[in-house]
This record gives sequence, structure tokens and C-alpha cells, in this order.
Amino acid sequence: MTAWGVSNPQVFELDGGEDTDPNAVSFAQGYNSVIWGSETTPLHPPMTNSKGYTLVGDQITPGWTNSTGGTIFQQQFTAHSNINATVEANDGLGNAVITVLKNSGVAAKKIPTTGQDATLQGMGNILQGYQCGSVYKPIYLEAQDAVALATILRASKTPPSALVNSATKPPSGVAGTQQPASLLTPMWVDVSNMASTVIKDKFVDAAALCSAVGASACSAAHITP
Repeated sequence: MTAWGVSNPQVFELDGGEDTDPNAVSFAQGYNSVIWGSETTPLHPPMTNSKGYTLVGDQITPGWTNSTGGTIFQQQFTAHSNINATVEANDGLGNAVITVLKNSGVAAKKIPTTGQDATLQGMGNILQGYQCGSVYKPIYLEAQDAVALATILRASKTPPSALVNSATKPPSGVAGTQQPASLLTPMWVDVSNMASTVIKDKFVDAAALCSAVGASACSAAHITP
């Protein structure tokens, strides 16, 4: 909000497919707990947090369908033209919102959007100033973690607490029990660290990204195709 000069934030949240995917519920619980101090999902506006952000609306996107998310946001943006900040559960939904904003004549770095999965499309939107950042979960670290855990269990040993460092449980209303878990810390990727994270790890192809956004945008982020 501060970086993009948003005053009196009027926020709309576009959640993932909570109707089919328990992960979408967990994602929303995470960002809602940070932004609004509540793990409830979806939230029930109007509500305001301690920083003065006002929640205008909060809707799930059935089945994680991006086109549906775009329709939902278009309807909300038409009904609430005061929306000047948004939260999206992944890059696909972020792009759906960005498409609506562009078609409505909104310029870059005016209405923040968010994302997850560090997709090529998401990285392009970040470099072009339409998305603040994206959550990146390095696959190679997940693989290393899984191999370490499997090796210890294969040897009939007890995994150390440094490895099995937490527990997970299904969201409220979803069948299942709490289980021990090995949790890693995801990374927030934006223009400042894109070159040293997703590009360095070859998670996103630099040549494809620079072809999509142009050489000048890549050069500004110290990305060489």
C-alpha cells in the first residue's frame, strides 16, 4: 500500500477454489490472519483493520477457474468503483484481476494485486508494475526435505525436531486429523529479488520472460536472458 501510494485502502479479496481445494482455505486463513487478524474465510465485509484498510468484498473463485475470477472481480469493480487494492490467492487470479483493471484504464502501480506460484505470467505482471509480488516455493528445497525425511523413516529412525518442525490439520469442516509436518518457509518474490530467486533457480525461463515483457523491464530488474 505504501509503495504504491494507496491512501484509504478499499480492499477486495479474490480467494481460490475453497469449494474444492482445502489448500485454498489454508491460503486464505494465512493472508487473512496477517491482514485482518482473523482466520475466518471468507470474511464478511464491511470490516476495517488496525492500519485503516477497509474490506469491501471477499469472494471465493469456484474451482480456481481464472475466467470465473475475472467475472467476479469485474462485477465487484463495477459495483464498487472505490476499490483501490486487492488480494488474490494465486498468479492466475491476479492476472484475471489485472486484465479487468487494464480494460478499465487503470495504469501500472495504481491498484495493488498479489499472487502465488511464481509463474512466468506473474513475473511478467510484476516487472510491468501490475502485481506487487508472488509467493515462491522452491521445488528443489521441497524435494531435498522429502528425501531427508524419507531416508530417516526408511532407516526406522525418528526424524529430528529440526526436520519435523510443525503440524498441520485440515481446515474447519474438512475431514481429517492433525498430523506432524515438515514445513518450509516460502519466499516473496518481487522486482528486487526476482533475479536471485526464480531466475537463478531456473524456475522461470529468463529468455521467455524477457521476450514477454521486453528487454528494458528485464534490464531494470538485473535479469539477463
